[in-house]
Amino acid sequence: MATPNETKWIHYRGRLANAELVVELESLKELVRFASDHRLRAVYSLVENGLVTRFAVSHKGGLVTADSDGFTDLNDHRDALANGFADAKAFYAAREKGFTTDAAYQLSLSSSLDDPETYKEMVAKGFVKGFDEYGQLLADGKILTPLGDINDAHRLYSIAQERSFEKWVDMQVAIEKGFADQHQYRIAQELKYPDAASLEEGRAGGFINADEWRIAKAKNCQTRAELQGCLDLETMKAKDLAHDAKLLVILLSRLPANTKVTLTKLQQLLEKELLTYQDPVSMLFRPWFTTQLRSRTDLANLLRKTDMVKEYGSYDQAREEFVSHRLHDRKVVLDGSNVAYNSQGNKVSIPTVQNMILMVEQLKKKGFKDVDVIVDASLKHRLSDMDKMPELEKICSSYLEVPAHTSADIMVIQHVKAHHCLMVSNDQFREWKALDPWIEDNIDYYRITFNITEQEVLLPDLEQ
Repeated sequence: MATPNETKWIHYRGRLANAELVVELESLKELVRFASDHRLRAVYSLVENGLVTRFAVSHKGGLVTADSDGFTDLNDHRDALANGFADAKAFYAAREKGFTTDAAYQLSLSSSLDDPETYKEMVAKGFVKGFDEYGQLLADGKILTPLGDINDAHRLYSIAQERSFEKWVDMQVAIEKGFADQHQYRIAQELKYPDAASLEEGRAGGFINADEWRIAKAKNCQTRAELQGCLDLETMKAKDLAHDAKLLVILLSRLPANTKVTLTKLQQLLEKELLTYQDPVSMLFRPWFTTQLRSRTDLANLLRKTDMVKEYGSYDQAREEFVSHRLHDRKVVLDGSNVAYNSQGNKVSIPTVQNMILMVEQLKKKGFKDVDVIVDASLKHRLSDMDKMPELEKICSSYLEVPAHTSADIMVIQHVKAHHCLMVSNDQFREWKALDPWIEDNIDYYRITFNITEQEVLLPDLEQ
């Protein structure tokens, strides 16, 4: 169509009669230029046998003409040139199908495109231009995940629709990073993975997100279980022990009270735990994993001489047997806020220091000597008997108030991880179990439930 600054020609149909001067221009394009230069709006469509064969304009008593080249309207010729059509036949065929550009029409001939509105959407969303860019990216080897045979822009657009890509710019970024569909790309973005290969590696290793995966890469761990084990071993307060020795200590900490375990059985239990840190094919340990228990003698010496082992029991060298301590010989930590509320998982009651005092006193009656207390920073604002705090601090081994905006739960859990000690709490730590496999697998080994009545403190787990 003509722009506001272009002439809109008015056509008159007729036949060529007598004229004093007839100038035949060499092309229709020249006629258009002539008419435009002289601002001529009236155009004669000269008809022969019912068909327009020539166009003419009147100028100074003469006629200036040119062959119609198959066009029935001079405006159509101008529109055809402006929109890339090579001839009238293609222009009118395209118009019949509703396409206004030769690019769109040619694409409709070579693909399954049959809707002009679809083409407009393809242009608006960048897929027409994107087809050329895709070819160049492919040639340059920048597409990590080729999309198969894509011979035209409509095919590219169709695949984008199938794979939920809204725009070419989004699709381009995704496929350069190796993602074949928008869903996987969004998952990677949410989890902060840089590309598809990293996402696949992270999923294979069972990592929750890319942050875990990156930590694992830095520590040369291949699975989430291995990473968690690595971090847990690093947390343990046993810097002089190699990783395999630390694993043994953890095993000992989880033994039931007053249990006898032979050296052979301990070897078997340890070998099972070590599988997490060994390559399943070569059986070699992961590069970060250190060892010191290379023989049965090494194992026996560790059980006999290591102070941390003695916290959980004693080794009878003659019988080659480890005997776990009674529970009250173990270190214990109170989930102070939970105890203060005498909580069953809610905080509708009023917390008291007295509840914590009663708990520490009861534990000491049962023989526990080392009792730590950890509480939320906000607890002091809710306690109804803060004047009793000095009494509590006097009878417990330590009283720790965690920093503001820090969860006491995680500090209690870290205390258990570091010391593999017992923990008094009615909290089942469900939300933490969902985030940390160690908590899911281990915390209930160390947790002691309770109930504080008006008459007594009940610790059913210690009565078994």
